[in-house]
Amino acid sequence: MRNKGQKTQTYRFQGHSGYLIHPTLGSTHTRLALGHTAGLDPWQDNGLHLHHTAEEGFLLLGGRLDFVVANCLITLHPNEFLLIRPGVPHAIVGGQGKIEHFGIRAPAVKDKQEIGPLPQGLKPSYEDDRLVIQEWGTRIPLAQSQHQKDMFTGTGKAFFTSHCLSLGYFNIPTVDVADFYLQPCQGLSIPWELWDYFLVFQGSKTLRIEEELITIRAGELLEVPPPLKPTPYHIDVPCRGITISVPAAETHRGDKHE
Repeated sequence: MRNKGQKTQTYRFQGHSGYLIHPTLGSTHTRLALGHTAGLDPWQDNGLHLHHTAEEGFLLLGGRLDFVVANCLITLHPNEFLLIRPGVPHAIVGGQGKIEHFGIRAPAVKDKQEIGPLPQGLKPSYEDDRLVIQEWGTRIPLAQSQHQKDMFTGTGKAFFTSHCLSLGYFNIPTVDVADFYLQPCQGLSIPWELWDYFLVFQGSKTLRIEEELITIRAGELLEVPPPLKPTPYHIDVPCRGITISVPAAETHRGDKHE
């Protein structure tokens, strides 16, 4: 549904599976595709594929997903984020439990190429250390921060940047943490315009956008187009969710992983 002034848009993802943001759904930009699954059984892709241009990310909330990524067998547990770089062969090869996850592709281009059958006999990789940063991409437990080059933490929040987007995770358990979170950031200047997406899994979060206050409740996603610049106004705790920011146009930001 459109919010007042037709500037921002709210989507309801709780209980729904399918694309929330995608160019074919009428989005006015092609920098992001965002899908959601709501309690589905695990599945297996037909074979390996890669993306020539897009980064592909998976944020898991429930269940377990197993991936083949560059000849490694990687498991993803709840509250973990997996990012796969362009040109890296990968596939979902099963899992356990009821799957709730968000699939993220940036940019939202049709660049998928099937490249062969699923490999057999692979053993799980990188299970002792849940944080993995390799040339093929990254697996990050959102509640941890062990690699200062790629993830930065403050009280109750984490932040990750890639070539195409920034993903922030917030977990605000108490009023004291909320008060800290609401403090204005000093000296933060972003030299490009952004599309911002706010997803709330628990509690609610109110933003000030120009002269309007917009509340995002659990199970909702708010899309804020440029040049609007949202600022936090109020948080009902406990509150948990993610933010995704995508440049409005192609912007060289350097290689964050090298």
